[in-house]
Amino acid sequence: MRMIFFTLLSVFIANNLLAQHKVSLYINAGLAVPVGQLASTNQVGGGMSVLAAKSLNNHLSIVAEPSIMSMVGTQQHGIKYVSRQLFSFTAGARYYMNLLPGKVLWYSQLKAGIHTDKGYAGPSFEGGLGCLMYPTTTRLDLSLRYQENLQKKELYHTRFFSLKVGYLLRFKHIRRQKA
Repeated sequence: MRMIFFTLLSVFIANNLLAQHKVSLYINAGLAVPVGQLASTNQVGGGMSVLAAKSLNNHLSIVAEPSIMSMVGTQQHGIKYVSRQLFSFTAGARYYMNLLPGKVLWYSQLKAGIHTDKGYAGPSFEGGLGCLMYPTTTRLDLSLRYQENLQKKELYHTRFFSLKVGYLLRFKHIRRQKA
């Protein structure tokens, strides 16, 4: 329920604030695969995010992305580990590489930000590769990302790969009439 509310609120804010500034907005759904110590206490999970991208030129965009990722806890040797809900906000740059002109637009991205997990906040880093299929009519964004969330306590230090599928939303630009 939180993920649905989070997504709807983000779309509402984006519709009212970003539509005037030619910002591309993507709604993403993702599958998270935990690695490291997190893999021993949590199973594969999923989440949602909203990514805003502002193009600076043909090869570079700045991006910002609030996201939520949930992972189910495991049970081992009679110990039940709790589920994790990771909220993060990251921002950074996306570099576009036109490897197959007219087909798909490949990109790499690096982002940094902040996250919360079980009441603890800390820095978050993310890198990834992806492709945009919007030069065609589908308007899809497919990406493979690695995210690492740092904490002072090793127990809350999380690492995971995510496979995300996004959809590019189109908003009509609002023009205000002069009085």
